[in-house]
Amino acid sequence: MPFSSSPSSSSRARATLSLTARTAASSLLAVSILMAGTVSAASAEPARGIAWPWFSNTSALTFDGSSWVYNWELYEPTGGPIGSMEFVPMVRTEADLQYLTSYQTVKDASWLMGFNEPDMSTDVGGSNINATYAAQLWKTHIAPLRSDSLKLVAPAVSSSGAAGQGPSWLADFLAACDGCIFDAYAFHPYASNRWGVSALIDNFLELGHTPVWVTEFNTYTPEESGAPFVEYMIDYFNNKTTEEIARYSMISRVAQNTATQADLIYLNGSLTPAGETYNSYEVQERAQDTSTSSPSSSSSAATHSSAAIYANSAPEEHLVAPASLIGLGFLALAILAFVS
Repeated sequence: MPFSSSPSSSSRARATLSLTARTAASSLLAVSILMAGTVSAASAEPARGIAWPWFSNTSALTFDGSSWVYNWELYEPTGGPIGSMEFVPMVRTEADLQYLTSYQTVKDASWLMGFNEPDMSTDVGGSNINATYAAQLWKTHIAPLRSDSLKLVAPAVSSSGAAGQGPSWLADFLAACDGCIFDAYAFHPYASNRWGVSALIDNFLELGHTPVWVTEFNTYTPEESGAPFVEYMIDYFNNKTTEEIARYSMISRVAQNTATQADLIYLNGSLTPAGETYNSYEVQERAQDTSTSSPSSSSSAATHSSAAIYANSAPEEHLVAPASLIGLGFLALAILAFVS
């Protein structure tokens, strides 16, 4: 039988089936790639942030496992763009108050952090502000900025147990700032080992100042720092509810011209073992706060347990696991190979 110039019905059926299979496989492959990209984009841990010192000359985007960044300043880090990371400005010292209304970063912010370690002297990085005076400054300059779109984090205090420092300073500040409303409380625990750091946080939580932002933390013993310390601390945070620990951030570099085991990045900007761990260590879904109470007022700060104000909550939609996406991709490729 001579070849016909037009395909037979069976040939047309096979061609149609092949085309349909190719189309379905291509669609399946495209969906798997798209969803894989979605998982990658959503991989940043909502609670995890990075403290980025002013002298860091690289972009904070190095830590794409973090969802937010701060640098103790009202302006964004100057080492490079921060992309989609949330920037949280800080009124580090009394001198910064004059710039509060002039920075666009403050106008665009969802959160504003208060003074940095006002309980400590300037030679150790504190802002050295008397608690009563700090309360006056807060009432005059910072409290009026609070709104539905801008939440306030109380001054970050150290973990010192001395009178007039750490939680003691905070108690004096809250008493003097009667009527002030705080949406979160910042705390800086440092100890000789990982267990000491977590114990300091537990002690602070017992005071009822919640939710807490642990915006600095580390051990000052070199042999106790590094990746194991980071793993322990992230596991510790993960076992707290968002009502207790809403956010945490670790300093990327401790000193300007040196790099130690405690640092997260080397002098050239690449990640240390501790940095690799901090950036990629996975966490399970954390317990969420279900209360409906209002943010705390300092008039009841000694006994209150405020509602968790938790920005950047994890998305509600359930994402397909990466392994499943890989399976979809291989299935699509197999179909394409079969019909070719």
